[in-house]
Amino acid sequence: MRPSFFLSLCVSSTLACTSPWVVPPVQSSTTSPSTPPEAPTRKEMEAMQAHKPFLGRWTGSFETREFTSEDRVWRTTKLDVTPSRDGRVMHFQFLYEDGPMKTVRESSTVSIDSTERTMTFVSDTDGTRDVYRFAEDANLAGLRQRGEGVFTLTGKGMENGLEVAVRLTLSVNRERLQLLKEIQFPGDPFRVRTEYVFTRAG
Repeated sequence: MRPSFFLSLCVSSTLACTSPWVVPPVQSSTTSPSTPPEAPTRKEMEAMQAHKPFLGRWTGSFETREFTSEDRVWRTTKLDVTPSRDGRVMHFQFLYEDGPMKTVRESSTVSIDSTERTMTFVSDTDGTRDVYRFAEDANLAGLRQRGEGVFTLTGKGMENGLEVAVRLTLSVNRERLQLLKEIQFPGDPFRVRTEYVFTRAG
């Protein structure tokens, strides 16, 4: 999502005094002190705490599997995760080599809502929005307090024009980040679609 910026321009004019002996009246300032920013709500604080383990630079690999040919492709991948200015969301920026002399950059906006127990991914390329729900036994308090955990999330997605069930396995700690995505066509078992494995680089 492209940020928008607005610029307001205020122009004021002052009436100059024509005589050096006339003292211009002192104008009282009516400018009120700037309003301090509102303190984050509890929900926003929980989001910031849940996002903190993901922030930073990561390096690792990305594996994808094609079901039509059963081909498996690995790519060396870098990931840079930064918080938004208000801390409500994270920006995931992926960089990987896709063949000789071809560098691919992808970015997504990601957020964790501890109240709704969801993790949302929004593609910055086409605006595709995927929402996944944490399993009932997911210890989100542990994620916020210790910065680590292994979680299962479920949702839906599209694959080859068909709606599929999606299962994510997310593992994160101070040194390692792993995201496994499995999909299930109607009547079929879950199969691995993609997997990211990273170690912290900074």
